[in-house]
Amino acid sequence: MIYSNTFQYNVNLKFLLLGNNNILDINIAFLSGINPTYLNLSQNSIRYLDNSVFRKQGQLETLILSENLLQNLESGIFNDYTNLRIPSLSANNISEINRAAFYGLAHLEHLDLSNNNIVDFNPLVFEFFSISSFDPKLELLSLNVSSNRLD
Repeated sequence: MIYSNTFQYNVNLKFLLLGNNNILDINIAFLSGINPTYLNLSQNSIRYLDNSVFRKQGQLETLILSENLLQNLESGIFNDYTNLRIPSLSANNISEINRAAFYGLAHLEHLDLSNNNIVDFNPLVFEFFSISSFDPKLELLSLNVSSNRLD
């Protein structure tokens, strides 16, 4: 079990690798006191991400959530990820992506949604990649939606 204060005294921790464990839930406070740039939670059994789980994680650049049991991406889930460039959400059970799930990810470069159960990819999902509607340039360099259920 990872307690809410497990990492609180590791203020310089930049890389946190918690992959290939048996993590079922992520407590909202498990990152309190630290601000990593790289977080790997792959190969666990995480089913749900509350949109407040990663609050105040503005330095996070890479988030690996591959090979979990996530089913959907809710609105505002990545709101505080102002520097997130590489989220990997491959090999989950994602079938639904809220059109505001990626709101504010102005620095997004590589998005991996491969090997999920996505049937319908709403084009409005990309509407919110830019922080400003006056400057709608996207930095997205690669998008992987292979091995889904798209027609």
